[in-house]
Amino acid sequence: MSGKFIGFHRLIEACDEEGCPACRCLDADTHRYLTAFLYEHVTDPVSRSRLRASWGLCNWHAWMLRETADPAFGSAILCEDLLRVVGRRLERAASRAATRPATLVGRLRARLGRARVPAIVRIYRRRVICPACAELADAEERYLQTALRFVDDPQFEQAYEASDGLCVPHALGALELAAGDAAGAGSWPGRCRSGPSCDATSRAS
Repeated sequence: MSGKFIGFHRLIEACDEEGCPACRCLDADTHRYLTAFLYEHVTDPVSRSRLRASWGLCNWHAWMLRETADPAFGSAILCEDLLRVVGRRLERAASRAATRPATLVGRLRARLGRARVPAIVRIYRRRVICPACAELADAEERYLQTALRFVDDPQFEQAYEASDGLCVPHALGALELAAGDAAGAGSWPGRCRSGPSCDATSRAS
């Protein structure tokens, strides 16, 4: 089958490693993304704005920064900026709360133990997805689509048979994508996880 591309070859190489091939590819992609972000996008206004909107990286990707090459300087710049932005948000919220007059409804809520959720909490809950998670979701779909496209390819079949197989979440995701394509839906919900999906790998033959 022609039309093989870098995603295909990355999956083939990942089949030689331990664990789910898709997870191995995503782990490598995430490290590349974070390394590039620290070296090329720390001072980029668009990237910085996106990171502020998400209140920084998620816990998983923030910890992964330590695994990049020389992360201290870039990470320090990002953290300093995010702490300053969050500090201003907290100051504005506190200022508004202090100047807002108490209403009858507010006093009744307090008495009933149903105080209104602070505005800063509501803003945090509406934050956008972590930029690294957004990149990961797109890459995840591409790898699973690649596996489906080349499922009958002899080279892929041989490599996959020698691998540990897809983890349960990725095997189910591939089935979901295949069903969506068959139904003409072609939609992928994405999976913003708090960690790799192959903590408990199950072979999908």
